[in-house]
Amino acid sequence: MSFHQPLDGVDVSSPESRPFARRLARSLHLPRKPLTCGGVCHGTFTQWFMARHAGVAVTAEYGRHPGRHRMTVTAPRQLLRVLGASR
Repeated sequence: MSFHQPLDGVDVSSPESRPFARRLARSLHLPRKPLTCGGVCHGTFTQWFMARHAGVAVTAEYGRHPGRHRMTVTAPRQLLRVLGASR
């Protein structure tokens, strides 16, 4: 799981991680979207991780200026809830 900005959405471009990405998008209140390069690049974090490691990766992109509270308190709690951790 990787938090980035400013593309405002959760990456659903990888079939392997799509079920988790959908749950994560609902919990984070972000739209689902394929986060593809769209230009000259060498892929995305999600693609890189899954090509080199076992398991799946998901990238969540916030907008340009997510608030400090959202990134340090709200988003981590939402992620833990999706992972099945209780508070």
